[in-house]
Amino acid sequence: MRKIIPVLAAPVPLLSALALPLLAAHELRRGDFGMCALWLAMAVLLPFRRAWARPALAVALGWGAVIWTRTGVSLLQFRLAEGGHWERPGAIMAGVLLLTVAALVATVLRPGEVWFDRGRENGAPLGAVFLLTTAALFLARSKAPFPILLADRFLPGSGPAAIVLFGLYAVWIGGRMLATERGKRTGHRTWRPRIWALFS
Repeated sequence: MRKIIPVLAAPVPLLSALALPLLAAHELRRGDFGMCALWLAMAVLLPFRRAWARPALAVALGWGAVIWTRTGVSLLQFRLAEGGHWERPGAIMAGVLLLTVAALVATVLRPGEVWFDRGRENGAPLGAVFLLTTAALFLARSKAPFPILLADRFLPGSGPAAIVLFGLYAVWIGGRMLATERGKRTGHRTWRPRIWALFS
């Protein structure tokens, strides 16, 4: 069985390890270093195989597919309007889109379940914590009329990287809160006063 599991799970790290750096390179080409760091951070989560990272990676890859779709449509419209050749860039964009979708499908289906097999008991709540934290911060960042994150004030454009770090911090806190002892959740009794003391 131990020999079968890596074979079943292989599509997830292989496809994602290709799709995520390509998204990072795309953002780097656009000069968005914060988003570049975000995609690389998602790739760094792969070797740890934590169950909570599976929904986070699935959402990220879905977002990546939307990015490639928009970029491809804009590129083809530009090439057609200019009367230039569109076949090769169209094929390239279709290729990276299919790669990202394939990584997403592998993550959502059985290979993803096999690969992200560590910490399954708290995988769903911690995944939700990461997604809610990062989504709320991205929404606040996009809607605020001024740089709402200190990271963007000190280093413009670094907000996405800081948001990922906040998401990881939220997962760390959530993991401590959900800690169990003799089958009962006791972590919140220890960590809640500490966290509130830190904020105070």
